Amino acid sequence: MIKMAMLIIIGITAIVAISISLAGMTYKPNNVNALNETTTEVEIPSKIHEHPNAITSGPLLITQSQYKIYENIFMVVSGLEPNEKGNIRIFMPDGRLYKTLEYDGSLKTSFNSYFKPDTSAARKICEQEELVGIWTVLFDNDAYPPLHFEIINEHLNGPEFRLAKSC
Repeated sequence: MIKMAMLIIIGITAIVAISISLAGMTYKPNNVNALNETTTEVEIPSKIHEHPNAITSGPLLITQSQYKIYENIFMVVSGLEPNEKGNIRIFMPDGRLYKTLEYDGSLKTSFNSYFKPDTSAARKICEQEELVGIWTVLFDNDAYPPLHFEIINEHLNGPEFRLAKSC
C-alpha cells in the first residue's frame, strides 16, 4: 500500500514537471503579430559606438545601413521628449508604406522595435526582389530628417535560397 502511494505521488510529480516544461517551451509573447513584427518595451542604450554601422535621425537609430533579404531590421528610439508624439513611417523602395511605428514621449521615452521584410499576400509583396533597394524612414511633419537603409539582393540563408512567392 505504501509503495503504491509513493508510485502515485512520483507519477503525479512527473506529470506536473513535464506539463510545466512543455508550457514553457510553447510560450509565445503577446507582442508578436502575424506579420513577423515585434515591438518590445526594453530600453536599449542609444550609444552609437555600440552600433558602428548605425544610422540616426533625431531619437531614431537603425543599427545598420545595409541588410540582406530576410534579415531583421532593428530600430531603437530613445530620448523622446514628453511633448513628442507622432508616427515613424517606413517605405519600401517602390514607395509603398510597409510599416508605421507610433511614438508618444509622454507615455515612454524609449523603445525598440524590429521587423523582418518578407513576401506577403496581405501587403501585396509577391517576389523577394520587391524588397531589394533603398528603403526610406520618415517622421510625421518632417520632425527629423529622413533615413535611408538598403536591402541588398543577397539572401540571409545563402545565394540559392528564395522567399516563397505570395501572390
